[in-house]
Amino acid sequence: MTNDEINVVPMGCNCFPRVSAVALGLKPRKNQGELSYPFDLGIWPIPMVRFLIENDFEGMTDPANLFVRPDPFGQPILCDKRFPSCSYNHEMPPATDIDFVGDNYARFVERYNRRIQNFRTTLAGKKRVLLYMTATNLLPPPYNPFAYEDFHAIVQTLKTRYPNTQFRLLVVIERLQFSIPDSWNNEIYTINIPVIGPYTLCFPYIQAVLGIRCVFQSIFSSYS
Repeated sequence: MTNDEINVVPMGCNCFPRVSAVALGLKPRKNQGELSYPFDLGIWPIPMVRFLIENDFEGMTDPANLFVRPDPFGQPILCDKRFPSCSYNHEMPPATDIDFVGDNYARFVERYNRRIQNFRTTLAGKKRVLLYMTATNLLPPPYNPFAYEDFHAIVQTLKTRYPNTQFRLLVVIERLQFSIPDSWNNEIYTINIPVIGPYTLCFPYIQAVLGIRCVFQSIFSSYS
């Protein structure tokens, strides 16, 4: 099984899956023709990802669900009212000069409707899809903003919706570790990577990418 026979689709909860998949040569860059998907660049809590998958992206591009709030540094952040901890930070300054808020969020609606359609088309048209997500736990047990059941529900929903596609899910659990142990059942692979500090910093980023390099080959070999 070669990498180009498997489509890697980022699933949040931050930008790391898209960025690291490109760094490892598992996805082309956008300027090489690679499609963009709904969970490529931004911050989405795992319950939001699960809700949007189970409800086929219901309300994601409804202007009534969008609002702008200040981040801890006073910068404006575009969010979803239903999940206010999410952040479409690549649709706001300083990441972009494009106005995604004006005209009742028209540019946002256009961009994310296109990304949702890309997601649906890819999952319906590819035989093998690797869903790739991070899960960030910033607080110690017993508090946990996600559970293994969330990962299982995402996979089962997509298997039902796209019965001709083989799915695998890789979950990289970062920050505070081992609230969910490492496991692999030939469908869902969870691995704890001890990233200390923001993954956008050079050393933690390289550390995390190198830590998951060998995981992909194990997953690729599980497809029939």
